[in-house]
Amino acid sequence: MAFSVSPPYYNVQEVVLTAGQERQIDYDFIPDQVLVVPRLDSIILTTVDIVAIGAQGGGRHQLRGTGPIVLPGITKQVYFRNNESLTRTLIVTAQKGYAPFSVVMPTTSAFGDVLVLAERTALLTIANNVNSSVAWQSAISDPYIMWSASVNPQRFICRVKGIYTVTVELTWAVSGLGLRRGLMVKNGAIVIAGDTDAAPSATEPTRQSFSAVADFAVGDYVQTNVLQTSGGPLDLLWGASNPLYSSMVIEIAT
Repeated sequence: MAFSVSPPYYNVQEVVLTAGQERQIDYDFIPDQVLVVPRLDSIILTTVDIVAIGAQGGGRHQLRGTGPIVLPGITKQVYFRNNESLTRTLIVTAQKGYAPFSVVMPTTSAFGDVLVLAERTALLTIANNVNSSVAWQSAISDPYIMWSASVNPQRFICRVKGIYTVTVELTWAVSGLGLRRGLMVKNGAIVIAGDTDAAPSATEPTRQSFSAVADFAVGDYVQTNVLQTSGGPLDLLWGASNPLYSSMVIEIAT
């Protein structure tokens, strides 16, 4: 659409991106800002790359969940790529001559109760009397991309500010000696929950479960640290019949 009027004005478009689709929007004016937000019925698992061509502070951005993203100092193009296997719909508003957009990020999730659930899918051997962090191996649910298999896989990183319930399940191999300790640690230093079992069973695995309700800001992270003093190496278990033997989950606090 060509504009013949003088600013201020908006250009609002609905951008539908099929799975893996790439699309570029070209304007005949230079917007002061471009606001990108998923349509309300298209927010679940939204992961769309946005490349601001020649933008001030531009480059690749990723739109997840409820967004939104404001791109400042845009030139005449914005490029999109949908990294999902489902079609996603975006509302893209280019603004010229108005006061800058004021954006307030949501303080709660739109994804239902479970935000991220990750587990072990193989034995994890823990050395005797050595504090260790648990690296998770598989995400059963992770709509906000709070967990990464390749970068700090022991951490769940908060993407949307809120109050959340964090729960950890640990299952240790059989040993009747020493202690088993699990700690839930926020930002590498603050212990928010934990469990210590003395003289565990010599005939069956030791199960530990602990949880906490905590306030998380964007960028805060939580991880599970463990310690065992059986006198030798001891495994954290997993099992095909019960894959959540060793797992961690973040849910919206109720």
